[in-house]
Amino acid sequence: MIRTVSALAFAATVFASVGAASAAPAPQTATAAELATGAAVYGRTCVLCHGPDGKGVPNMGNELKMKDIAAMKEKIAKGIVNPGDKMPPMGATSLSPEELDGVAKYIAAGLPK
Repeated sequence: MIRTVSALAFAATVFASVGAASAAPAPQTATAAELATGAAVYGRTCVLCHGPDGKGVPNMGNELKMKDIAAMKEKIAKGIVNPGDKMPPMGATSLSPEELDGVAKYIAAGLPK
């Protein structure tokens, strides 16, 4: 009986750790060049509504909390994703793919200085 309980506890621990590992998002890293591109794009495109610290400007833009780079790129490119959003689209006509990737990674990294 003790062996069965120990085996079940061990199996539960293994399955829990496998599930947690697969559920966790892959680390999203940015190069220094991507962050520099992102900082430049943020300074000319985003800062007016989201502020220099990403905390948002009243009646203009929300605080930037998103860390998922793919979701952020979609939001930046498409603009309004959810009802009530005010974000204008910044897709292919406004930003190059490199600029879009850089600014998303810069925001996800917490607007590093």
